[in-house]
Amino acid sequence: MKIRTIILVVFCVAFLALSCLFFTLSIRSRNYNINIGDSVSFGAYEQDNNLSNGYEPIEWKVISVSDDKAVLLSDKILDFSVFKNMNPSLECNVHWNNSFVRSWLNNEFLNMAFSDEEINCIVETLNKNINNPITQDSSEEDTNDKVYLLSFSDLIDYGFCDKMEIKGNNKIERLEYYHKIIGMEDLQKKDDRKCSATDYALKRFHELTDDSDTSFEGLKKYDWWLRLKGTESNLIGVIYENGEISLEGHFADDPYIGIRPAITVNLLSDFCDICNKNKELEHIIKTEVEELIDIADLIQNNKHLNIEIGDSVIFGDYEQNGNQFDGKEPIEWIVISKSENGVCLLSKYVLDYRSYDDSDKSVIWDNSSINQWLNEVFINEAFSDAEKKAVFREVLLPTTGDMLKDGIGFEDDILEYDTNRTASATKYVESLYFEDNKDATEYNKRKKPWGIVYYYTRDMLPAFEYWLQDIDKNTENGTYAQSVSIKGSIESSHVSIKMGIRPKIYLKYE
Repeated sequence: MKIRTIILVVFCVAFLALSCLFFTLSIRSRNYNINIGDSVSFGAYEQDNNLSNGYEPIEWKVISVSDDKAVLLSDKILDFSVFKNMNPSLECNVHWNNSFVRSWLNNEFLNMAFSDEEINCIVETLNKNINNPITQDSSEEDTNDKVYLLSFSDLIDYGFCDKMEIKGNNKIERLEYYHKIIGMEDLQKKDDRKCSATDYALKRFHELTDDSDTSFEGLKKYDWWLRLKGTESNLIGVIYENGEISLEGHFADDPYIGIRPAITVNLLSDFCDICNKNKELEHIIKTEVEELIDIADLIQNNKHLNIEIGDSVIFGDYEQNGNQFDGKEPIEWIVISKSENGVCLLSKYVLDYRSYDDSDKSVIWDNSSINQWLNEVFINEAFSDAEKKAVFREVLLPTTGDMLKDGIGFEDDILEYDTNRTASATKYVESLYFEDNKDATEYNKRKKPWGIVYYYTRDMLPAFEYWLQDIDKNTENGTYAQSVSIKGSIESSHVSIKMGIRPKIYLKYE
C-alpha cells in the first residue's frame, strides 16, 4: 500500500512538474511580444564608420512570425560585395549554394556580428531555392543557412510583392510578359523594398566605385542582392534602388551591390531576453541624452509646414556682423534638397574665408584642411549639442552637382553666368578678406548694381568667391579644387588660395 502511495505521489509530482514546464513554454511562446513590422536590436556590426568605438547594434525588421520562430531582415544594407562563386572555374554558372556571399555570411559575418549566445538563438534554415519563374531552370540546390539572402518567393511570402503569374511558352515570351507586369506593381510595395545603407557600408561603396560624391547620401537608396539565379548563367536577381525587382538579374561579379542579411531566430531561446536587454540599454542611453535628441523645434515645425526646395530656414548661430562683442547671429540656410527623412541645407551667405588646404601635398576632400576645420571647429562654434544631434554625419561643402540643380534655379552649364549660384559674404568675412588684402579698398563692390565689371547675387548684393567640395581631376592631381566665381560660373582654383566657405548640412527629422 505504501509503495503504491509513493508511486502515486511521484507520478503526481512529475505530472505537475511537466505541466508547469509545458505551461511555462506555452506562455513564453505566446507572449514573446514580437510582431511583424517590429524593429529589434540583435547582434552588432560596424556601421558608423568609426572603428574606435566598436561595433554598433544591428537593427532588424521582423518580416515573419510563426511556430515560435521569427524571420528578421536587416533594416539597412550592412555591406557591399560581389555575389560570385567561390570556385573561379565555375564563374560561368553562378549559384547561391557555392557563392562567395553565402560563404561570407555564414562564416565571417556570422562570427563578427553575433556572440556565441546569439548564434545559439539563430535557427539553421532550410532554404528552398525555387527556380526563376522566367527561366524555369531546375539547377538550383536547396541549402541550410544560418544567415541568408531573400529569394523571390520570400518576397512574395513576406509581403514585399504580390504573387506574379508569368505567362509564356518559352523564356523569351515569359521575359516579355514579365516586363509588362513589373511596371504595374503596387508603388507602396516598391517603397517597402527600397533600402539605405549604413555609414560604414557607404564608405565601402565609395571605395569600390571610386565615387567621391558623398553629398546627401543619407537619403539615397541602393541596390541589394537576392539569392535568385538570373536569366543568364552569370546574373543574380537584385532589388534596384528604386524598389524594382529584377528577375533578369545583375552581373554576379559587381562589387557595388548591397548585402541585406536575413536570419531566422528561435523565440523560445534567449533571443527575447537579449533583445530586451538591448532595448533597456538603448532606453538608458536615450534617457541620458534626451535633451540632446529633442532638437530643433524649427525642423519639427517646418516638417509639418511642408517646407519646399528654395525656402529659407534658420538653424545654428555664427559670427556674421563683424562685432564679436554682441554674440553670434542666426545662420540662414537655403533648402536645396528634401525627402521624408530630412532636408539638405546650403548656407545663404559665405560664412568664413579660408584655403581649401594648407599643406604642400596633393589633397582629396577626406584629408583636406577645410574638411577638418568644418567638422572640428565650425560645427562646434555654429551648433549647440542639441543641434549637432540633428546634423547627419558631417558638415560638407556644396558639390558641382549641387550647383547644377535646376530645382533651385541653377543653370545646368558650369560656365554659365548665373546669379542664382553667386553668394554674398557676411561683414565678418569681409573683415577677414581685408586683413589678408590690406591694399584692397573694396571687393567686388560698386554703388550701382548694374555695373558691368562687378557681379552681384540675385538679392543684388556683391558676390564673393567660394569653394566647392570637388577636387578638379582635369588639373594637376590634388592641387586644384572647384569653386564658384563672382559671376556664378564654376571654375578651378589652387587649393592654397583663400576663398569663401559656404557650408552644407543635412538635417534629419526625429
